[in-house]
Amino acid sequence: MPAPGVSLAPASLTFSAQIIGTRSTAQTVALTNAGSGTLTLSAIATSANFGQNNNCGGSVAPRGSCTITVTFSPTATGTLVGALTITGSSHEVAGSTYTVTLSGTGIEPVVR
Repeated sequence: MPAPGVSLAPASLTFSAQIIGTRSTAQTVALTNAGSGTLTLSAIATSANFGQNNNCGGSVAPRGSCTITVTFSPTATGTLVGALTITGSSHEVAGSTYTVTLSGTGIEPVVR
């Protein structure tokens, strides 16, 4: 059976310092299926302090791709790390997980 070949670019995202309670400008991750089988997607999620939107739908065709945009909305000061997690499967492999490392720094608002 044909198998998907997942590629995520870039493999990590680093966000600039962001004021607590505000949302950053989005950064983009490209998910590409370089394999010969369809990649079925069961979940695309981010950990706390990060959010995502995507145009991937429920599957990515062989040689196809989709875009995931990620934002950073810190709830605390300091360096915050997380992950963008994509769960997918093919006919042979159920529940394969692919991740992109996320990081950013939450800062207090400047009082003038």
